[in-house]
Amino acid sequence: MSVSHKDLQVLSNLLLPERVGQQNLESISTLVQNHFGKTDHFKICRVLMFLLHHDFLYDAQSRFTALYIIWDMYKSDPRYLNPFFGFLVSYLQDDAMSKLPWSAVLVFHTILSQPDQIHEFLKYTPMEILNLRVNNTSRKPDWSALQTELQALNEKLPKVASCGIPCVVPDKDVPSSFYSEESVPIQLRRHCLDSLLSRTEPFSCQDGLRPEFIRVAPPLLPCPQGNGIPWILTKDDVAEDSCPSADNQAVENRQTNVFSGWHEELIWLNPPTIVHDFHWDADDEQAAPITELRTLLNKAMNSTLQQSDQQTIVQMISENPNLVHNLGINVENLPNLVNRNPVIAIEILAVLVDSPKAEEFYDALVSMEVTVDSLEVVNRLATRVSLPKEFIQSYISRCMTYCQSLQDKSTQQRNVRIVCVLIQSFIRNKILDIHNENILIEVQRFCVEFNKVPGANPLYRTIKNMESSTSGTSQSSTPGNPTDSPGK
Repeated sequence: MSVSHKDLQVLSNLLLPERVGQQNLESISTLVQNHFGKTDHFKICRVLMFLLHHDFLYDAQSRFTALYIIWDMYKSDPRYLNPFFGFLVSYLQDDAMSKLPWSAVLVFHTILSQPDQIHEFLKYTPMEILNLRVNNTSRKPDWSALQTELQALNEKLPKVASCGIPCVVPDKDVPSSFYSEESVPIQLRRHCLDSLLSRTEPFSCQDGLRPEFIRVAPPLLPCPQGNGIPWILTKDDVAEDSCPSADNQAVENRQTNVFSGWHEELIWLNPPTIVHDFHWDADDEQAAPITELRTLLNKAMNSTLQQSDQQTIVQMISENPNLVHNLGINVENLPNLVNRNPVIAIEILAVLVDSPKAEEFYDALVSMEVTVDSLEVVNRLATRVSLPKEFIQSYISRCMTYCQSLQDKSTQQRNVRIVCVLIQSFIRNKILDIHNENILIEVQRFCVEFNKVPGANPLYRTIKNMESSTSGTSQSSTPGNPTDSPGK
């Protein structure tokens, strides 16, 4: 039931109370249908059903929105083909579970019974529907028709499937204060949802549910009591009775009679205590390479390492590149490593581009914020390994789009100049596909837009010269020619 990080962010943001209050049902439906494909509908609805069933959502607005998304994803299908039709009916009938106002329940009863009536509510926001005034609150909606249809559908299912027993049974002994919105901040709830629904395994699932071993107390056995306890001889008493052999036999018989009264006494058996001598292991003086590398890499995620530590990581990776696959590098922590320690990021990415997850790291590089460090990483990485042409073109388009979106002029000019230098480096090292007219036209348009920024005019002339050489024209462009520079 896990979802990708991108889908999780969209779903989590959509259910936030401040986001829900700004959009009507039509906008929510459009956003959901555009972002999630038909193949993802069942998975997303399963996630929403899980959140509703265990009361993980924030408030009534979020619960109403989640129910509407479940209905909206299957609104074009008949009711008998909707796998979540039974859940919607049972959830809305249970007032203690849904905790929705009467107006919201009536709206859902209307759209479940008559789906064509949904156009009457599309312009309303979830908050407006929750605050609708109902004339007769004592009149309960009639669920009998939907229950009859649902019962007919359940008869076609196997007995085990129709019973609807969940894998996880809710704990009814949890205090009500745990579920109150005041006691649990929204950020904490959101972090909990991200941990439960992402592909990373929650910490609570790493420990087994084993019963605690309790040593059973020994039973009480009858012991000699009162006057029945005979006198017990000590060693000193036996030593004092030093007598001939005939008398020794009497002493032995006397000892037997003395201890005969304790035959029912419980004997406590303690296991023998084995004391081992500790010896120093000289191999422990040197830490394992993977342990040292993980320690340094965790520091690299949060701060800039010293030059000596960076050289240590680079040397360890060059000696054994396979260590990179066991360091836990993923698309979430890659931006921190790129922006804080680009030298280390280059060495690690040079190994990861040959792994099965290379496409995920390419997408992470394209989607991360464009900075001087990220541009340096991509530039130096492209000179070391062969990168896909599609990635190079997507990254250049991303950089140009980012520069165009900046509002601060000084920051925009600085980024434009650096991006122009990067593109010229790609062209000079034959990394950029010069036969792709689409990317060249996009770069020329970018140079024309920022023709007053240093670096844009030389890049424009380089592209023109490259086009001339490609078409077989031998003449070289001059500064006086209007086609040589976008600024003239």
